[in-house]
Amino acid sequence: MLNRNIFVVVAVLVSVIVFPASPLAQVSTGPDFGKTYDQMVGTRFRDCIGCPEMTVVPGGAYIEGARQYMELVGKPHPANIDAGFAVAVYDVTRKEYAQFVRETHRTGGPGCQFLDGAYWREDRRLSWEHPGFTQGDNYPVVCVSYHDATDYIDWLNSKLPSESKSRFGIYRLPTGHEWEFVARRGATRTYDYFGAGAIRLDTANFGAEECFPCGGAVRGHDRWLYTSPVGSFAPNAFGLYDIAGNVWQMTTECADDGYGEVLHLQPLPTGECQLHGVRGGSFNDVPGLWNWMEIRGAFGWETRNNANGFRVFRSLIADGGR
Repeated sequence: MLNRNIFVVVAVLVSVIVFPASPLAQVSTGPDFGKTYDQMVGTRFRDCIGCPEMTVVPGGAYIEGARQYMELVGKPHPANIDAGFAVAVYDVTRKEYAQFVRETHRTGGPGCQFLDGAYWREDRRLSWEHPGFTQGDNYPVVCVSYHDATDYIDWLNSKLPSESKSRFGIYRLPTGHEWEFVARRGATRTYDYFGAGAIRLDTANFGAEECFPCGGAVRGHDRWLYTSPVGSFAPNAFGLYDIAGNVWQMTTECADDGYGEVLHLQPLPTGECQLHGVRGGSFNDVPGLWNWMEIRGAFGWETRNNANGFRVFRSLIADGGR
């Protein structure tokens, strides 16, 4: 039986017409102050040395619904993201997180969960620097908690000029709606990651075809038993790499029950919500078990896990997509 703190929720969302992968774009230094996000769709920028590379995506309509396990708990319905916003092209890397640790003299907490066949177990010797397997600078940082992630984001925001914050907003974790929207590329039809059926090890870093015991697998283009360098697989139509697979990505959604969302930019008080959502699946997970755009896991606010990472978003407001 899986650790009781881990739940899987299937969010039956829906998506889209297949678009060709976005070409590589030139990366500018910071967003263009003479434009809005909606006028910068497709633009890539980086606010500072060591800051994540961002790309601007448009708002739009899509269809969402919900399943908890295989029980239908939410009727599919139209939803909308009102305006364009910026999304990190990659998950936050070890190199980027290490800069935050150096500059803030952060010590962090000991211990991190790892998957032991069918159970999550904690090893207090593990950390983001030593997650239980070998990583390089351009691998996604893991073994960080929700609060580690939001502290990193606070540090990022401290680097932004006040004019940039007022015009383009601050860095933050995505809402569940925003994550689903960019994962599905703003779609209105049933979604396949590359328009070619279920996710495979040729298209994303996932695990063995059978679970219990669960774990990584090396086959086809997936040459990594654990995490892979960011950008090792083709991007989706918004130019986002590893939106499915490699590591689970944190969201601000409350995952205590069903598909409900509590829209907070800051960490949710534990009295209001015990578990936050994670999206996208990881190197431990079965690639074809479900559509990984439709699945949500749940972890405690202070839980560190060697299959969990995060990606930053940036906009003026958190759009609930309702």
